[in-house]
Amino acid sequence: MLDALRRGSKSWLAKSLLGLLVLSFGVWGVADYMVRGGGPKPAITVGGQSFGAGYVRNQFSEDLGRLRRQGIELDAEQAIAMGLLGQTVQTIVQGAVLDESGRRLGLVASDDALRSAIQNDPLFKGADGRFDRDRLSRILAANNLTEAGYIDLRRRDMIREALVEPVVSAVGVPGPIVDVLAAHASERRVAQVLTVAKAALPAPTTKPTEEALEKVRQENLDRFTAPEYRTAKALLLTRDAVAGSITVADEAIAQYYEAHGDEFVQPASRRVTQALFSSREQADSALVLIRSSSASLDEASRKITGSGAIDMGNVTDSSLPAPLPATIAAQDVGVVGEPAQSPLGWHLFLVTAATPETTKPLAEVAPQIRKTLASDQAVDSLYALSTQVEDLLAGGAGIDEVATQVGLPLLAFSVDSQGNSQDGTPAKGLPSDGAFLKTLFGLGEGEVSPMIDYEGGFFIQRLETITPRAPRPLDAVRAEVVALWQDQEQTATAGRLAEGLLSRAKAGASFEDLAAAEPASRLSTTPPVTRDGRSDGAAEADPLPGALVQAMFAARQGDVVRADGSDGVSLLRVLEIRQPSAEIAARERASVEQSLRQAYSADVANGYSAALGDTVGVTVDQGVVLDAVKTN
Repeated sequence: MLDALRRGSKSWLAKSLLGLLVLSFGVWGVADYMVRGGGPKPAITVGGQSFGAGYVRNQFSEDLGRLRRQGIELDAEQAIAMGLLGQTVQTIVQGAVLDESGRRLGLVASDDALRSAIQNDPLFKGADGRFDRDRLSRILAANNLTEAGYIDLRRRDMIREALVEPVVSAVGVPGPIVDVLAAHASERRVAQVLTVAKAALPAPTTKPTEEALEKVRQENLDRFTAPEYRTAKALLLTRDAVAGSITVADEAIAQYYEAHGDEFVQPASRRVTQALFSSREQADSALVLIRSSSASLDEASRKITGSGAIDMGNVTDSSLPAPLPATIAAQDVGVVGEPAQSPLGWHLFLVTAATPETTKPLAEVAPQIRKTLASDQAVDSLYALSTQVEDLLAGGAGIDEVATQVGLPLLAFSVDSQGNSQDGTPAKGLPSDGAFLKTLFGLGEGEVSPMIDYEGGFFIQRLETITPRAPRPLDAVRAEVVALWQDQEQTATAGRLAEGLLSRAKAGASFEDLAAAEPASRLSTTPPVTRDGRSDGAAEADPLPGALVQAMFAARQGDVVRADGSDGVSLLRVLEIRQPSAEIAARERASVEQSLRQAYSADVANGYSAALGDTVGVTVDQGVVLDAVKTN
């Protein structure tokens, strides 16, 4: 969403170049500017701008958090090893070089240009296609941005785009190259397909011998090998674990209720339908229709503007800009009020229901307050408990004794490196933090880990035993091996049938005659498909199988070829090779040209970023950067 919030570039190429510049810094080399040695701040210097260790640490934490929200669990050390820190530094340098260059050139974004960019951004337009101030406020709030903060971001990005736009605007692509590549990419093929489907074949009538099953197991040994399992015990120190032992006095709950009364107030709300007009005259005309002819607000709006009224749902005073809340509050339920003006235009409102302000009583919210206060106190208690545990361990106590003395249970478990139990399901009760499994698989048998700080609190582990990775015996995987043997038998049968059909087809037999002669086959004709297996207008989730498409585009028109797939074996004959309609061809040519322009622009961007970096001067102190994130 933040990427969308920061859009508004005059062209896609300028936006692309902002991304390309990140890559270009890797080309002309942040590494070229790395300075060894652990000097004090700043960590990064770009021209007259300096970035301290704290700034680098915060940016790295944000980047790491973004990966974790995408389901990629990495600790800081793993992220550094995978290059995330370098990417963070490059992003900081990239933005700073553009900002410094813009400052030196005296580039500014005027208030008028900024206002126009925001008001014309589709992200902030309502259902009527007009700028919606309320929608802007909601989107900024959802992304933890203030209006002033967003304006600063947008102003800076406009200056950056003004820098890069002239560089890429003149980039062109030779027409003949586009024509050749577009013709290749746009080619459609139609084929007749005769498939011997495994599902249509009878199951093998003979039972497999032990020797046959063992052969299948050996040939697919990785599939039938158990991973390494580690059996361990863990002591988890979490806020939830200590919160249960915390007593919260009723007096504290009452004091919290009094001090935070606003949290428990449900503000008055009204269910509102609105019609929006561009002028007072339009709003007055609609109101006359409503009062003189009993037209509804929706009917009057459609007659005057061509667009119907909009159901705003339940609205509160805080959800609307002034002076609209006062206007709506003064209206009676069921009556269309007088026209009201806002920065968006002229409004007519219909209040269909009103709900007064209510306050939740203390008795209702006391359990919630108790939990909140206990959780807050648990933070201090948790750190006190962690200190106690560390003292016990330093004094020679084992993990079992420590657990007994602090009154917490030990968690016993056996897992593989993915956190799965021996039945293949995720182990229950284990922290999701990647540090938990990483620590476990770094221990030796009988070894106790130090106390590890993780997102949910602290943990200590003792590794009991290691069960090495080993092939599972045939009896343990017999059902799976038998199923695989049967599938292989049916695949072989389908292949033999297909080979016979292929010989007859090459001898001149039609696919129709072959399909009629073989009950296990099915005959179909593909729609015109592209090289990615999709047809015009087909659902994106339904491309042809890759093996079939590959064979189709490798064959000559009229040839009969074989293509093996997961569901059986197919024969296909290319019936037609065609180009798409002029409209589709033009659209696809434009897409190819755009891709080529992006590639050409990358080369231009590399040279441009090198020149900017050389001009403003970039210094990155690697020691400060690494020290900053190691304390993360």
